Amino acid sequence: MFYRIENLRKTFGEAEVLKSVSFQLSERDVFALIGPSGAGKTTLLRAIDFLDRPDGGVMTFKGQRIELAHAKPHEIREYRKRTSFVFQNFNLFLNKTALENVTEGLIMAHGVPKREAEARGMALLEKVGMKDHAGKYPSELSGGQQQRVAIARALAPDPDLILLDEPTSALDPERIKEIEGLLKLLAGEGRTMIIVTHDLAFARKVSTRTALLEGGVIVEEAPTEIFFTAPKEPRTEAFLRGFGRDHL
Repeated sequence: MFYRIENLRKTFGEAEVLKSVSFQLSERDVFALIGPSGAGKTTLLRAIDFLDRPDGGVMTFKGQRIELAHAKPHEIREYRKRTSFVFQNFNLFLNKTALENVTEGLIMAHGVPKREAEARGMALLEKVGMKDHAGKYPSELSGGQQQRVAIARALAPDPDLILLDEPTSALDPERIKEIEGLLKLLAGEGRTMIIVTHDLAFARKVSTRTALLEGGVIVEEAPTEIFFTAPKEPRTEAFLRGFGRDHL
């Protein structure tokens, strides 16, 4: 199995936000995680990247087994070398250009020589349609442009897994279509991704598998078309109906 999470738990104070969450991915899966606000979607994404330390559970990633609550620093470092995280609010360095944002991690964290990093960075900016904006700072870019730079940055170390937190939440409909097209391109290249999103239509268009997270547990998980057209769980049916399932 490419990637497996078993019985992940996370609490904040007295609140148990994630209750024994389990799921697994095959290589090349695009896994959409949907659910109501406050369900724990972003918490789950942050927990599996150790941005918020889980309180329990086990991760298996390409043969590496990690006890989530007791992961050692070197285990986290090795895991993060193979993953990338795209934040909801982009998290670009405001004092660096688009190109510098893409190359910074390559140079500082991966030891790639500057010239090589810049060549790779320009190629990635071209892939995401941002080559002509390589010298611009985040303040000079629109939200959609910043998101594309953030995705180029995530691609820079050639990760095995990309985690994306609400990649369309701050974008207008036209920019959403652009990000949708870009993620479909990446999926076509065989990228494995986990995408947290509130946009059900977007999830249906870009993912291969979809899961509903509600009340800190995964209620249902299935291949995306089956999930949207023939859900098995009444809670899934009710959730989709609330968004007008026939129009998704």
